[in-house]
Amino acid sequence: MKLRVAFAVAWFAMSEANSLPSARARKDAGCTSRVCLGSQVFQYNLKPVQRSKEELLNHAKDFLDQYFSSIRR
Repeated sequence: MKLRVAFAVAWFAMSEANSLPSARARKDAGCTSRVCLGSQVFQYNLKPVQRSKEELLNHAKDFLDQYFSSIRR
């Protein structure tokens, strides 16, 4: 169980650092007639959000509970 919690904490920390609110999304997505880069996140202006360990742990436990309950069905 400790490994699962550690994985979830690491996953949440990375996802929070890499998330980009849609209000701040770049308008030019880098699309051409052959390729569209709109799904890529432009991270050069992002700053990581620091959350307390307790908050991360609560979110990680909630994530794991939801995940494992969904695969048990």
